[in-house]
Amino acid sequence: AVLICEPRDSFACDVCGNRIPSEVSFWHCRQCDRGICPDCVSKSEVTVSQKVKDIRFAMECQSRGDLPNAELAFHRLLDSTSDPVEKIARKFDLGCVKQKMNKLQEAETIFQEALVTAEALKGREKECAAILHQLGVVQRERKEWSEAEKYLRKSLEMRMVANAE
Repeated sequence: AVLICEPRDSFACDVCGNRIPSEVSFWHCRQCDRGICPDCVSKSEVTVSQKVKDIRFAMECQSRGDLPNAELAFHRLLDSTSDPVEKIARKFDLGCVKQKMNKLQEAETIFQEALVTAEALKGREKECAAILHQLGVVQRERKEWSEAEKYLRKSLEMRMVANAE
């Protein structure tokens, strides 16, 4: 299972059936296309690996507003992986934390790095679209309207490509 933290439509947990708003992260197994909300994950009796526990800790820090600890945890997770897909996800998470901390230049740099990695891999249009969206939001927060529009339009185009496949 992979922890999803990206712009998306609302989601229904496959365990409890509750709707999960788009701003809340959730666990998703891409292989079986099932998702589980944070409440059901925390109630689960399933033994999870240390990496999953570390991801859960980072996401819990982020969700309760403990951004310095979330930042450190995502840095540790990023440093501990060589898998490019995992690096994309952790850079996205770290970029979101930096953005919430108003470290916009650092967030932009991290999102750009994630985008380069995602574009180099085939079949990562959804990740590219999410990263482009966040780059647009960073530019909007800086009041760089034309750059924001450029990224957001490209994100929409990428989402349309991803959804058509």
